[in-house]
Amino acid sequence: MKQPKQSKKPRLLPSSGIFLFTTENHSQLKNIKLNGTKISATQIDFTYSVIKRLSRNLGIGKTISKTILHSSEKDVTFELKEISGIEIQQLWKRKAPSLIIKIGGKLYYTEISPWIKFYDSKILGPHLCANCTRATPINCEKVLRGAEHIESYPWISDGYESIFTVVDSFIVCTCKYYVSPRK
Repeated sequence: MKQPKQSKKPRLLPSSGIFLFTTENHSQLKNIKLNGTKISATQIDFTYSVIKRLSRNLGIGKTISKTILHSSEKDVTFELKEISGIEIQQLWKRKAPSLIIKIGGKLYYTEISPWIKFYDSKILGPHLCANCTRATPINCEKVLRGAEHIESYPWISDGYESIFTVVDSFIVCTCKYYVSPRK
């Protein structure tokens, strides 16, 4: 009796799958306060166990499970240093995870962990763009250019941008062209 030819590649049955078991790290800040050129906060670090199903055609697919393995809290302080637009370009070239803050038109920065998320913090106040009637690509250059490089927008006097983090952010707190919605 002739044996069936064996394929060199393993075949996946429709009901089976290959899974990837990894760990992921994330940090979250709470109680964020700006005091002069220092930012103080409580940092919560999480380590997760993650299981992902691998897709045959697309590589890593859907997350099946994400469980906290470990979490810890610590008080952190970030010292802000004044920086020029040219120096910010160097941060971009180095791909340095950083927080860039613009206060009264002056630029400051601090290097941060790439796992920290700043998008929902209110260090300098609420994010104006969400309620601005001009926040369309036709009316706002920031929206048109994809919301990067806070140093490139002279009409934004207060705001911040995190770069090369797990979730980058660009938050505008004072803008010369802000138009509030009519009520």
